[in-house]
Amino acid sequence: MHEFRFIISSEDKQNLKILSNVLNKLYPDSSLTQFDDGLEAWKNIEKYDYFTVFITSFNTQGLNAFQVQKKIHESGKVNKTYSIFISEKQDKEFNIKTITQGFDDYMSTPFALDEIISKLKSATRAIKLTYELNQEKKSIFTLKKELLEFRDRTFDIIKTLQKTRFPDSDKLNARLKDASVFIGRELNVEEGELKDIELAAELCLINRMFLSDAVLRNPLMKDGHPASELVPQAQNFASNLLAKVWGADNISKIVNHLYENFDGTGVPRGDRGWQIPLGSRILRVLLDFEDLIVFKKIPQVKALEEIDHDRSRVYDPTVICLFDQFLGYSNNREKRIEVKDLIVGKVVSRNIFTTSGNKIVGAGTTITQEKLDRLLNIIDSDPILGHIYIEV
Repeated sequence: MHEFRFIISSEDKQNLKILSNVLNKLYPDSSLTQFDDGLEAWKNIEKYDYFTVFITSFNTQGLNAFQVQKKIHESGKVNKTYSIFISEKQDKEFNIKTITQGFDDYMSTPFALDEIISKLKSATRAIKLTYELNQEKKSIFTLKKELLEFRDRTFDIIKTLQKTRFPDSDKLNARLKDASVFIGRELNVEEGELKDIELAAELCLINRMFLSDAVLRNPLMKDGHPASELVPQAQNFASNLLAKVWGADNISKIVNHLYENFDGTGVPRGDRGWQIPLGSRILRVLLDFEDLIVFKKIPQVKALEEIDHDRSRVYDPTVICLFDQFLGYSNNREKRIEVKDLIVGKVVSRNIFTTSGNKIVGAGTTITQEKLDRLLNIIDSDPILGHIYIEV
């Protein structure tokens, strides 16, 4: 261990002499600095990024012991400082108060040699353990960084393979990513989970890489079920492949459960509702929407109508509603507004649902005072899901 030092702050010259003699004998290779001014002692602690055993009396010039200790805590230096209070009182309550003020230990005067040695050994042991813990944390951080870099390189290889098999996959993945992140943010998903969903959106075509052109000429799902027995097999293979990549467990689960149905009739396990990972529920809507447009040659409105027809059976109703809003958000002829900005005469461009799934205003509705009052009355106890979109 290096850069380990002692600082003593006291106006009592006898205390300084006793402590310095003991420290020089016990730790001859360590730095020792003495102050009779608490402010100067603090400036020295603040200036250098060393592991420090700080020993101080209460009454010192500039700052007293409690004031110095407060600055140590506020600055974050507490993680590298072990503080010992020199107690000149035989008052147990006062000595205990020093611990509540942030000190790690105290030693009483007049000094007893065995107590000084015991306290100093405890202090140096704690400092060394803290140092070793910091070193371990640095090693773990470095290792994690390397693993994340390896994971990202693996993902880049998968994306390249996807693009080799499907030349337009980067454009499709970009659409999937934008929509899934939008939906996740509307649901206030935590950043870690949102990042997994985003990555899954970029990698979710991996299962199709293992399917023949003959299978891919048609939609992979028919009436909520795999159109070929090869589809769940490819899904399982892709999920197992991702599971072998460090840090991709959640992404693997999302990919594995893409074809679960909301009512529990899907594959591979027949999970239902909230048992299905959110990322899987989101991407199921988005992928089937894209397939409907490609294979049926229908516009977005018709594709979304077909998706909505199977709400609660195949698809998560909440995801459908928020994906509908994403389409509005991406349309420059529509505007997202808050409830407080909705006024009479505005035309709603997207269905308005509450968080409980109650449709309270349909797309294309012109807002009247009666409709506005009804809406405000309902959302007082059942808030709107997402936002309101109007025609511009």
